[in-house]
Amino acid sequence: MELEIKASALSEEELRADQVLSLAEQLFEFLGEPRSVFMEAHYHDDPKGLLRAQNWALRARYEQEAGFQETIIATVKGPAEDHQGVPGRVEINTALTALPEAGDPLPAELSRSLHLAEVPLDHWPGALWTTRVERSFIDLKLPGGGRAELAIDQGMVITAGNSHPISELELELREGAPAELLTAAAQLCEQLAVRPMGRSKAARGLQLLGRLRPPEAQPQADQTQLWGRLWELEEWLREGHHEQLSNYRETLQALASKLSPSAQLQQRIDMLLHTPMRQLHPILNSKTHAKFLWDVLLKVHG
Repeated sequence: MELEIKASALSEEELRADQVLSLAEQLFEFLGEPRSVFMEAHYHDDPKGLLRAQNWALRARYEQEAGFQETIIATVKGPAEDHQGVPGRVEINTALTALPEAGDPLPAELSRSLHLAEVPLDHWPGALWTTRVERSFIDLKLPGGGRAELAIDQGMVITAGNSHPISELELELREGAPAELLTAAAQLCEQLAVRPMGRSKAARGLQLLGRLRPPEAQPQADQTQLWGRLWELEEWLREGHHEQLSNYRETLQALASKLSPSAQLQQRIDMLLHTPMRQLHPILNSKTHAKFLWDVLLKVHG
């Protein structure tokens, strides 16, 4: 199980690895020295949409780190589940000797896992988008005694006719409790121009291909489910899908009714509920709003 929290750089804000690492060193104990690796991942999607229907992702990733042998890793990832505010996904990896072509047999371990998830794939369906990323990373000792990997990614998601920048950081839990990781992420990110969550690299590729769908309403959703829907709908609004505004406001209002927010938080919620879309767009990309989202995330899981 991969337990990882992501933070995405705000639009037109630079997320520099050296800046993040310098700040992290002030807050946490480094376990070793920072390293960097180049990664090129090829994401596969089947024509029938079996992977998408079950929220699974399939990739083959080439990795090259100075002083280490080049590697190619095949990975399947399952749908995200909440663990005390930290998304967790089943992740299964196996080494390859070469990047696969469409029609090549899937490694048995990956195929078996997909079949168990009702995704009956036995062959690589074909890569439809690629990510190229320079990653800087370091293991950290968390204040509560746990351990996490901090990674800063800079790069691009690339399809045949489109591309989108990647500028994000990730904290992956190696040892300890998910709540400890969430607290550490909020502590680090409150001094950076980043918002919690953001599209995964797999979801970004699907979005560029027009294969991603907005989150559906969930009757009787709890506050964790509403939070997940809220940040996803914000992604759609930032991308210009203004038809999602009413869904966003309904979700925000439903979440507020479950949180018992402070007067300051409620004031911010009221502003978001009544601001016209043309004025809302720059607000959603502001540092003030990023802080609001961290406050909401911590409130949801407080």
